[in-house]
Amino acid sequence: MLEELDDTLKQATLRVVEKALSQLNPDEVYGFALYTSGDFQYLTDSLFTESGLNTVTHKYFDKYDWFREQTGTYEEGKRRLRWSPCDSPQHLFAEEEFNRPAELLAALWRPIEDIPDPYTESNPYERLCDSLCRAIEICMLRSLVHLRQSAILTDSTVLCLMMGDQSNEMRLAYAEILNTPATVALFRQQLQEIDEAELDVCRSQIPTDLSLPEIEV
Repeated sequence: MLEELDDTLKQATLRVVEKALSQLNPDEVYGFALYTSGDFQYLTDSLFTESGLNTVTHKYFDKYDWFREQTGTYEEGKRRLRWSPCDSPQHLFAEEEFNRPAELLAALWRPIEDIPDPYTESNPYERLCDSLCRAIEICMLRSLVHLRQSAILTDSTVLCLMMGDQSNEMRLAYAEILNTPATVALFRQQLQEIDEAELDVCRSQIPTDLSLPEIEV
């Protein structure tokens, strides 16, 4: 089933980007992410465009006092929103394309979720969760690598694996394995606040071998 998830996720990712490039101005697309939760319970897409960034920045700056107080200037507000996936107007741009991957994801999680009393000392629940999380993470990264290799996006378009509650260091660590050094350097500059020690920790947590693993279910 993991192989089917890997295949359908690659196909869905390509379809989403092809749809975006046909419906939007390709020159305005500056980033694409596969988006999930920290426990890899779902997956979808997030797209970043310059026009979308301008729209949401104007909206927040005009509507929310707290946003103006925290950012001070329009340009600072724009900087902070540039890589905020859930604030992008193109977040979940074509989430319907992920219906089949979502079904497979749910099927992979079901045997683990059905384990009774998961927090007893001898129960394999935590080990199985960790194993499946890593396998799903690898599938998502493989899909992004496949997207990069397809060359339908320019090298300057940032690819990343993103989560809702995710540090800049983890985003940068994922970006490092999916983008050219020049693109990574610009991405890092836009993120600005990077702790080198934390970045090293994040790098150590990301799989280096993207071969599909064997999972226990």
